[in-house]
Amino acid sequence: MIVRGRVMDDFRKMVVDTTVHFIEIAKTEAAIYIYIWALIFILTATSIIIAFYLLYRIRNFKNADLIEKIRGPAPQRKRSIVRRIKRLKAFTSSVYLTLVRNSLVLFIVGIIMPGILLGSIAAKQSWLLPGTYALELNGTPTDSIKFARADLLLFVTDQALRGSLSDTLEVFDYALTDIQNNPKNILFSIFVLFYRALSGFVAASIFYVGYRIIRAVPHVRREITKWELLLEALLEEQENKMPT
Repeated sequence: MIVRGRVMDDFRKMVVDTTVHFIEIAKTEAAIYIYIWALIFILTATSIIIAFYLLYRIRNFKNADLIEKIRGPAPQRKRSIVRRIKRLKAFTSSVYLTLVRNSLVLFIVGIIMPGILLGSIAAKQSWLLPGTYALELNGTPTDSIKFARADLLLFVTDQALRGSLSDTLEVFDYALTDIQNNPKNILFSIFVLFYRALSGFVAASIFYVGYRIIRAVPHVRREITKWELLLEALLEEQENKMPT
């Protein structure tokens, strides 16, 4: 019994020592460095997956999707026609709302969230990407700690606009800030390139949705007007049948 008790005590001590050892390793700077990069990649992957899912949904939108497809015979009575008109308007409004909501979510996950990650990497570059400075000011590589948050915000916004508006800013030689990425920092420049490309896809999709909605409005109005004219004709017919 004494030997068995000693074995159990030794086992408990080994488990405790091993657990404490792993906790100490998990609290080291190297481990925290790995955690942060893992979090960055997880958030980036999540943004990409959600963004491309919404891109797929938005790009498959057609004008006919704004008009509810109702099976069965066409309504012939006043009450049925009024109900059909209300149903068409409600369905169209819900589709508009869904498109706007999807576009807003796409903007958040495709531009805002990756922009926050890009700005965070730039702000903590000395620790996350030690070595060559990630940013340069007027062509001179500069440590990111010399920039205020507002400067980094302008940098990220400038990159988003350059991606969203294609080469428009370059053609007119316009920039929101003199801060740019340092091409010699390859990894950070790849992040910037990726962010610009994603911003371009998101902006193009949102512009596409707006264009398709504008194109679809007359189509929807014609469908609703058709039923309103039918209702008007039906009311006029009923009025003519009334005894004078």
